[in-house]
Amino acid sequence: MTNKVVIDEDIFGWSNEKEDQIRKLYERIIKVGDDPINLPTGSKDYQVAAYCDKNKCDLFTADVGFYTDCILVDIKTIQITNYDLWEKGKRQIFLVKIIEGSKS
Repeated sequence: MTNKVVIDEDIFGWSNEKEDQIRKLYERIIKVGDDPINLPTGSKDYQVAAYCDKNKCDLFTADVGFYTDCILVDIKTIQITNYDLWEKGKRQIFLVKIIEGSKS
């Protein structure tokens, strides 16, 4: 199990509401934009996928089609879990884990 998770930009509100719950699962929470060199604000899905692969991070996102961009960076196998429903933001939250990355 990884000790890091990336939070996609479109669900920052959800992550703020659930921060205590997330911290029980992960030692480090990285929001898109926290690493302005490697994961800047406005990063495309394929860039987020590549960052998660390279840095061995899981990902929380509401982007249903995120998995298609994993193909662009040669990620072999991912696991997508229907994790939560963010009622305030009216979005489904998914937990994405890279099982077999591009260099596995």
